[in-house]
Amino acid sequence: MPVIFDLLPWSPPRRRIIEALLQAAATLATFALVPLSEWTPDLGAYINNTILYMDRPMDATCDRLVDRLRLVEVPDSPDAMQLVSRIKEKNATLVVAIRLPFSPAWPASAQLSSLPRALKSSIL
Repeated sequence: MPVIFDLLPWSPPRRRIIEALLQAAATLATFALVPLSEWTPDLGAYINNTILYMDRPMDATCDRLVDRLRLVEVPDSPDAMQLVSRIKEKNATLVVAIRLPFSPAWPASAQLSSLPRALKSSIL
């Protein structure tokens, strides 16, 4: 049964929660999302079970991680496709997901209709 441990919608004591989620993901051979802002080098033991959530601009730490990851998630924004392209330049085989908001107020139809073309051009 595929499971991905998602970001928590509240702020408990993060460090231990993130480590527990990564341990669970490792045990189940699946993934847990970890915000880039909360990544620390000692979590490297769980790199194969990590989906890095790009909640801050890319930096040298991120560049090193992108080479070792299999999945990355970026927040939806007007610049999301530029970020996807930049990440793909670092690691062309990396799966990059865009986190879309779940809200009736979000203008989904306009953005979703352009997403396949944008993704296709970033893959080629």
